[in-house]
Amino acid sequence: MSSRGIARERMQFGLIDPRRRVICVIEAGSFEAALVVAKLDTCTVLHADIAPGLAIAVDEQSLMSRPEQQSYFALQADPRRDRKLYSGNALLYAFDVAGQNINVDPTKPLHLTWISGPQEVEAAIKEGFIERPEVLSYNGAVIWEWQPNPPRPEKMN
Repeated sequence: MSSRGIARERMQFGLIDPRRRVICVIEAGSFEAALVVAKLDTCTVLHADIAPGLAIAVDEQSLMSRPEQQSYFALQADPRRDRKLYSGNALLYAFDVAGQNINVDPTKPLHLTWISGPQEVEAAIKEGFIERPEVLSYNGAVIWEWQPNPPRPEKMN
């Protein structure tokens, strides 16, 4: 119940847990509460539309973390869009034409593939199954791209 005595409607969200290789529907009273269940920090979450009326929230730094510390998946929710690589937990959420959150439709097809590790990610990139993730600057220059064995930072003396 809210402070005015009106029951708040619980919303349905999709939770992707690649470490356990589970995708399920969760219920939460708000988007922020669903982020907590998904173990995502509201300050570091990145949102992306993945299909009409469907979006994903992930940790914005997850692909930049050490590959051996991550669990990966590839997702294509709309056949008109490219399959993308994600790592770490993710939250799927739906919205209507006005931009208001609505329940996720668990019958909507998702093309999700679990990827075992950095070597399998690299193989999927070379085979054209997914694109190499990259971050572009405002002028279009690549400022970061996913690497299976990123250089380790030098230790400071």
